[in-house]
Amino acid sequence: MINVISDVLDFSKIESGHLELDPHDFNLRKCIDEVISTFANESDIAHLKLHYSLSNEIPLWLKGDSMRLKQILINLIGNAIKFTGKGEVFLEITPINKNACGSMLIGFKIKDTGIGIPKDKLSRLFKAFTQVDSSTTRKYGGTGLGLAICERLVKLMDGEISAESIQGGGSCFYFTVKMEWTEQREVMSYTSNATQLLNSHFATEYPLRILIAEDNLINQKLAVRILTKLGYEPLVANNGAEALQMTNEGKIDVIFMDIQMPEMDGLQATKAIRASTIRQPAIIAMTANAMVEDKERCLAAGMDDYLAKPVHIEQLIGRLVSSSLRGSLN
Repeated sequence: MINVISDVLDFSKIESGHLELDPHDFNLRKCIDEVISTFANESDIAHLKLHYSLSNEIPLWLKGDSMRLKQILINLIGNAIKFTGKGEVFLEITPINKNACGSMLIGFKIKDTGIGIPKDKLSRLFKAFTQVDSSTTRKYGGTGLGLAICERLVKLMDGEISAESIQGGGSCFYFTVKMEWTEQREVMSYTSNATQLLNSHFATEYPLRILIAEDNLINQKLAVRILTKLGYEPLVANNGAEALQMTNEGKIDVIFMDIQMPEMDGLQATKAIRASTIRQPAIIAMTANAMVEDKERCLAAGMDDYLAKPVHIEQLIGRLVSSSLRGSLN
């Protein structure tokens, strides 16, 4: 009953023009993770594989109404799970275009292996208080407002929504939204207790030539500061292309590699370094992307290890020790 009332109120606000978006900076991956976690138990009980893919070309931080984006995704993913008896529900997020003024059109695709929708019924999907079949309400429940609300919200976010389906062969819903992209990033951090670990003699015990591949100035300065306090004189590359060039030009023992960088990202730079004939350095990913699949992609590209931001000094020091031992064995 609460869900029904909420849907009716939202629809009423939208139709009367009283619903306003609340743009704010938000972490897109965190937003998607929260939506996926909402359905974790439900998909497990139904033995469905629920997963997603987020393009590295989309900035991690965006400006838009994350709550309304979640509402759209929860409606669409909830429907996909509800009408899928077996198989999977897959969410794919890709960039459509990026405006020089700072806006970006982002595409979302929710694909399932469910019961599908008859072709002649697709035109009724986004009409208010309408469902594909009267038996749908009896079997699955619902108000017939969810998709209508999604369509209105997508339009408010300067996007479009559509659907494709094969009866008995699953459905695929597409929608786009316009967001502003920001340069805000997750930064490195360390606890006050960790400052006692910053010993300038550390580099003498574990000598390494270190390269920091990072395009964010704040992260660069903090990483340099920490490594300097450990007795190192790290080099800095502003993108993957610079990291590749600097690695080819001189002996590098360890690279702390960010993933999202201009010109050449961290994964591309790692693959290029691994394909070269130079003495191979240890490459450690240092990124805000903390999902299991992100770690797997980093390792598959040829990286040796992985640090999720915010990075703690204890973890950083552990990787330096491991890299030094690795070098002594080569």
